[in-house]
Amino acid sequence: MKIRCECGHIIVDQSDNLPYKAHLIPDTQMEGIFEGAAKLSDFIEAIGKGKRSDWIEENFGEEYPKELTNTAIISDLIMSKLKTRNMYQCESCGRVLIEKSVGAFEFFYPEGKEAKGILN
Repeated sequence: MKIRCECGHIIVDQSDNLPYKAHLIPDTQMEGIFEGAAKLSDFIEAIGKGKRSDWIEENFGEEYPKELTNTAIISDLIMSKLKTRNMYQCESCGRVLIEKSVGAFEFFYPEGKEAKGILN
């Protein structure tokens, strides 16, 4: 994805671990983190009881691939419970962009020049 900042700089999001990108978790979504932790405990218990496939089907549906690693399943479980918004900081002017909806951003300009790099 490429986003044009109000200053004209192009913010590029085409890889992971970007120093100018963050994920915002609204407080109203924090409960999802705890739900995910509880489901993780249930998943581990199901593995111990030999009911891994049953748990996967119950929590992700019949179409979900059961041959995935436990790590991949745990990652999917956590991501399914987190409702985050993307945040970026323009490396040129320091503006902070917060995603309002998919592809739509609100721009905020920090008061001080020292604010650059705050997401790193």
